[in-house]
Amino acid sequence: MPFNLTTSPHFHFADRLIEQAKKLDSRLIVGLDPDLTQFPAALHHSTHPIMTENQLEDAIVQFNQMIIEATCDCTVAYKPQVAFYEQYGIAGMRALQRTLECLRGRNLISILDAKRNDISHTAEAYAKAWLSPLRSFPPSPNPWQADAMTINGYLGKDGVSPFLEANRDAGLFVLVKTSNSSSSDLQDV
Repeated sequence: MPFNLTTSPHFHFADRLIEQAKKLDSRLIVGLDPDLTQFPAALHHSTHPIMTENQLEDAIVQFNQMIIEATCDCTVAYKPQVAFYEQYGIAGMRALQRTLECLRGRNLISILDAKRNDISHTAEAYAKAWLSPLRSFPPSPNPWQADAMTINGYLGKDGVSPFLEANRDAGLFVLVKTSNSSSSDLQDV
């Protein structure tokens, strides 16, 4: 079997991302941000206001799978925005977990858009939750693991270091300046 950085363990995220971009001759990263009000007509039946949590979870996963299937031949990585899953409670979080597992199962790259951070021991918990390949309790593979994630560097080195230590092969996108219109209120002071 030929050596492949994309599917081989223990290669840094940046190497995997560059290889995938070259392989596909693409720079496209697709956001997976489920907003029920924007779902296509084919899924409207499953987003009825009286749907169960299981139906909601399935609708979100189906939506994501449709996007992944339609774009996987030209997409370097997929970027689920955590807030779009958190807004739907446990059903949304289960859908996020299933989406991450789907991407991992297809050897597709995931970038979790979470912008997480806090003081060092809390940052460590975030890092373990989202980047570590293994759970400490119960000892098992981490179904929530993403290949990379966005973090907020506002707290400095002791808030960033735990993310670096959780998985040396994971990628980090550190937020330093945002493009929203009011970003200068604090970021330019």
